[in-house]
Amino acid sequence: MKSITMLKQLRNIFRSFGLDVVRYSPPVVDTIQKILTDQQISLVIDGGANVGQYAKKTFKNGYTGKVVSIEPQIEAHQQLLAQVANYPTWQIYKRCALADVAGKAQINVTQNSESSSLLALTDSASQTDAGIAVIRQEEVEMTTLDIIAKDLNFLATHSAIYLKLDLQGHELKALQGATSLLQAPQLKVVQLEMALHSTYQNEPDWLVLIDYMKISGFDLFYLFPGFTHSETGQLLEMDGIFVRKNK
Repeated sequence: MKSITMLKQLRNIFRSFGLDVVRYSPPVVDTIQKILTDQQISLVIDGGANVGQYAKKTFKNGYTGKVVSIEPQIEAHQQLLAQVANYPTWQIYKRCALADVAGKAQINVTQNSESSSLLALTDSASQTDAGIAVIRQEEVEMTTLDIIAKDLNFLATHSAIYLKLDLQGHELKALQGATSLLQAPQLKVVQLEMALHSTYQNEPDWLVLIDYMKISGFDLFYLFPGFTHSETGQLLEMDGIFVRKNK
């Protein structure tokens, strides 16, 4: 009680100078780094790597384990390959898109690259941000996370895995192609981009993804904001971090 009273007194003093005292909220990167450390993660699967923003930020913030990045766009994948030599524990997987089954697909490449998706844009999406306009399509091989995990022997070589998926509306399909990985105790944490308002056709609602993760044995641990409307500031997407339930 004394600490609460002192905080109120401090706030009143600071407010008299036009300032305020608020509870400190650590940056998202610090929260993710804490999770990586607490869970003793040795492998981060970077699904939807684009040009490596997530991997490089993770390394910069102190992570020293392995990162495997997966990216479907031609130019973005080439940029990943051009950077990997600077990071000894960073591996770029062959160009492919994550899905529920193997096959071929067309990816819609957008002007800003980061919004490129296997799914078509909704009619209202172009009003959100001019950068998400589709400028071309590229053919890409689809594969599943279970196939990649077997190909790279993830479960035999890593005891603590962090899966990040930023797939522009295709996260649920990728999870459906990861049934074995999701059941494996080595997978400790899953980070998903989730839509509050659909940018892509047939994009699953964020509540669907939360329910899917709950059924798969993961609790929602943390949420942070993502893509917003360029004019109104409305939050359109957020990321959710899910941690395996303790049995």
